[in-house]
Amino acid sequence: MYATGAWNRRPERGGQPQVAYYGMLFLFYFCNYFIIVFFNAGIVACATIRMDGGEPSIGDGFRAAASRLPVILGWVLVAATVGLILRIVEDWSEKAGRFVAGILGTAWTLVSFLAVPVLVVENRTRSRR
Repeated sequence: MYATGAWNRRPERGGQPQVAYYGMLFLFYFCNYFIIVFFNAGIVACATIRMDGGEPSIGDGFRAAASRLPVILGWVLVAATVGLILRIVEDWSEKAGRFVAGILGTAWTLVSFLAVPVLVVENRTRSRR
């Protein structure tokens, strides 16, 4: 990323931000969120097993997180998109953008923290009767 200059956020000709910068930033967010959510899902699964009286292992956490992989990937896509939008807001206006992104970012962090247990514990399908 550094060698190609895609990480540089200086505007291109015409004052438009580099699309490559935001594309690389989205991929960076996606990879980071995936690692965070996957391992948090494993921890929540182990905590749930322990609360039910079992003896969880690291393998139990990995298996539980892997079994919820499609749901985790969906949540990671949403989280990375929101993260990118917050970054665009922050880049848009230095002082006001930081203030707005800070408030929205704090709220989003709280929502994300509370969403991971739901991703693991709730195992509902979309079909309703």
